[in-house]
Amino acid sequence: MLSARNASHLGLHDRGTIAPGKKADLNLVNLDRLTLKLPQIVPGLPTSGRHMVQRAEGYVATFDSGQAVTENGEITAARPGRWVRTTRDASS
Repeated sequence: MLSARNASHLGLHDRGTIAPGKKADLNLVNLDRLTLKLPQIVPGLPTSGRHMVQRAEGYVATFDSGQAVTENGEITAARPGRWVRTTRDASS
C-alpha cells in the first residue's frame, strides 16, 4: 500500500504494486542467512581511486521488471533497465 500510494501520487501508474505488466524491483531475502561481511577497500574509481564496499549474505535474488539481475550474490546477464536522458531545449 505504501508503494502504491506514493507511485500514484507521483503519477507513476505503471508501478507501486506487484502485478502483470507493472514495473517492480523486488529483493528475495533468506532472513535466517542474512549477515554482513567485513568492509573492504577496493580499487575501481577514476584516477586509481579506492572505495569501500560491504557485501551481505542472505540475498537470494533481486528482480527488476520481472528479471533476476542478481542470484545468490552474483550479478546475472539480465539488463532490463535503460538509460533515461533528458533532451536539451532547442531554444537554449
